Amino acid sequence: MILVWPVWSRNGTKLYRLLYRTVLDCNIYFAINIGCATLKDVVDYYRSHGSYVFVCFLDLSKAFDSVDHTCLFKELVKLKLPDNVVKLLINWYSNQLMNVRWKQIQSDSFYMKNGTRQGSVLSPYLFTVYMRCVTKDVIQTGIGCHIGNKPVCILLYADDIVILAPSWCAQQCLLNVCADSITKLGMSLNVSKSVTMIYKPYRTARHVPYSFPDFTLNGVILNTVDSCKYLGHIISATDDDNLDIVRQMGLLYARTNMLIRKFSKCDINVKFCLFRAYCTQFYGCSTWKRFKVTVMHRLEAAYVKCVISFFGFERRYSVTQMFCDLGLPTFNTVIHNAQVRFDSSPDTHNNMLVKHVFHIW
Repeated sequence: MILVWPVWSRNGTKLYRLLYRTVLDCNIYFAINIGCATLKDVVDYYRSHGSYVFVCFLDLSKAFDSVDHTCLFKELVKLKLPDNVVKLLINWYSNQLMNVRWKQIQSDSFYMKNGTRQGSVLSPYLFTVYMRCVTKDVIQTGIGCHIGNKPVCILLYADDIVILAPSWCAQQCLLNVCADSITKLGMSLNVSKSVTMIYKPYRTARHVPYSFPDFTLNGVILNTVDSCKYLGHIISATDDDNLDIVRQMGLLYARTNMLIRKFSKCDINVKFCLFRAYCTQFYGCSTWKRFKVTVMHRLEAAYVKCVISFFGFERRYSVTQMFCDLGLPTFNTVIHNAQVRFDSSPDTHNNMLVKHVFHIW
């Protein structure tokens, strides 16, 4: 999608790049929201049935740069792709020449024998194919979280891996299997960035008065945390979205201040399109289910303040009249529309696991 603006200014290039990047990121954000919502639904399913849930967030070290081309091509052949497609990829990746430049000195050309192209739209798909053996090894254990006889013990989005199990022993076993499978691929896990979280059942009567041992990964103890960042969302062990909402509030203020600093002198029509594209997209708001009303009211107040500051309205100006004059959606409209679009998305999603989880829960 290309945006063409009839109003030109000295900041036109920055404006074009900013909006173009925002539009391209919308589809990516939507897919990431699906992945985060799937994780939350699996955790909710087990907690509502009186079970603990042990979740480990694993981080791969230089994941895309560690892809072995030979193993990748073997996996592509196993998928029975057309020969011309496989040969094209083999020829493409086998003839990659690289140079190292430092100041005014440039090295001789050399061939790249591993890794996928950074920034390429094809790289995530190739990496998914490369990681098929890891998911296969974990699922074949037959343990971990299952919903309706379908395994949901491992979730992958690019190089982000999540392991889920309803018991400590099962989780430790899955971690060992996953680490061994990743080692066979010639890759390694970054233990310092890998963390684990423990979710308790919703019913306090099911709580176990017992301190669980620490999980280990390749002989190193994993840190147990109360919250962590997953796919851009703040996941909390208390299973509420207050921390994520507060984070979005800070980002909203930062984006608005940046727009005021760079585009305050632009035409009103340009400012309207820019604000609507860049400040009315609350990333992850469609997955917010449990939160304090006061926290959501603070975000709503921040949204109103940003509109007033960017468009130069007086503080005492009527908020309702302001949104009517600008034609901008109110805060409640933004949240409602995002949740409606998200709720209807699993029916058209091409991932069978996502459809299964959303239909069951």
